[in-house]
Amino acid sequence: MDAPCAPPISGTVLEVGAGSGTWVSVYADFIDPSLRRGAEPGTRSTGGTVTRILGVEPNATNQGALRAAVTASGLDGIYEPVPCGIEDLEATGAVEPASVDCIFVNQVLCGIPEPQRNIKELYRYLKPGGRIYVYEHVVVDRRLGMWLYQGWLTSP
Repeated sequence: MDAPCAPPISGTVLEVGAGSGTWVSVYADFIDPSLRRGAEPGTRSTGGTVTRILGVEPNATNQGALRAAVTASGLDGIYEPVPCGIEDLEATGAVEPASVDCIFVNQVLCGIPEPQRNIKELYRYLKPGGRIYVYEHVVVDRRLGMWLYQGWLTSP
């Protein structure tokens, strides 16, 4: 088995771009099963030691599906949806600067205004030695249909 290119997520994780909860079930593999509701006795975690996840998602239409995914994955009390954007995160009181072990940025940089400023803002939340993971696609500028779709997704 090849060694991973980076350590697995662990500790307190800030997920930016939680959406409708597509990735929530993946996080279950990184949580001590004794913390999960409905975990089989004797099951073991396959990944890191995640203790808390904060899912940043400003789109109100995704909130219901996100909460349903959290419950279906047995992560109630571990995964907390945070209904705001990066720029309003500190005001929610859900997370303090320098308090997060890992940040997972999930396909949002292409659709937010001022991505450089927002990335800089995110780094404020990392503890010293914290890690940021980015899963991203890019803005399409050659295919009119996709360009229009991305524009529609990011319009206010």
